Amino acid sequence: LFNSCWKRPRSCRLIFHDFSSGADLLTEENVIIRRTLLKDQEQTARIYHNLKWGRLLPHPNILSTLDAYEAGDSLYTVTDMMDGRLSDIVDENLNHFVIAKIVYQLLSALEPLHSNGLHHGNITLNSVFINTDAVLKLSSYGDIMQSANKEKFAEDIMSVGTILARLLLEEESFMKLSKIKSHNDLEWRAILQDFHARNILYMLLGARCSLEDLLRHPYLLTFRKNGNKVPLIDTEHKDLSSLSLTDVQGLLRDELNRYESSISMQDVQ
Repeated sequence: LFNSCWKRPRSCRLIFHDFSSGADLLTEENVIIRRTLLKDQEQTARIYHNLKWGRLLPHPNILSTLDAYEAGDSLYTVTDMMDGRLSDIVDENLNHFVIAKIVYQLLSALEPLHSNGLHHGNITLNSVFINTDAVLKLSSYGDIMQSANKEKFAEDIMSVGTILARLLLEEESFMKLSKIKSHNDLEWRAILQDFHARNILYMLLGARCSLEDLLRHPYLLTFRKNGNKVPLIDTEHKDLSSLSLTDVQGLLRDELNRYESSISMQDVQ
């Protein structure tokens, strides 16, 4: 069992498909249950990657696995149920307070990844889950290749800038912005009236400074945290894409065995 809040698997009510919702009958918390065939090497590697780093680097803004168990030829994973994705609210004319909260959480989620040599590689409006209180979670711990460099880190930061641009600008203005080859040529004052908003957008799209500096930007002042140290994890970075399916399945089962026990299909009502 992965988490103390999931003590009663028998109280879980499910209808199994590749993607289903469930509920703990004691806590009434809603969850999502995903089914993955173990013969699907790419997805199996991705789940192992998320299980491993979710255990080593738990973060409130990255979706973690609450529980997982193997049954037959399938693996079932349980995660929090979120209200929607960023793509669902992109046209809702959000105010600067909400937008700043979104950007702050995205950068906060990237901080432990980059500090440990990981890049995400897929930060988009569709890969970020969000609740109605604007609390968000990245859908995963990112790319399984784990061969990050400065260019990859810069791509993650630029992806956050792209999301910020879409949240700040009307769709027509955003499309014009996306066609500009050099952001140095833009008249930023004409695009955005808010000084701090246009300044952080410029810095994000150009990936001009570190995550640490971005998190201290005045636009994010309301959400600035105390200077907590980012955990550094001493662990081997494996290129999962170069391993055989059997090897990936072995790593996944080793990761499952790190936890107390698994549950069987008979435990699920």
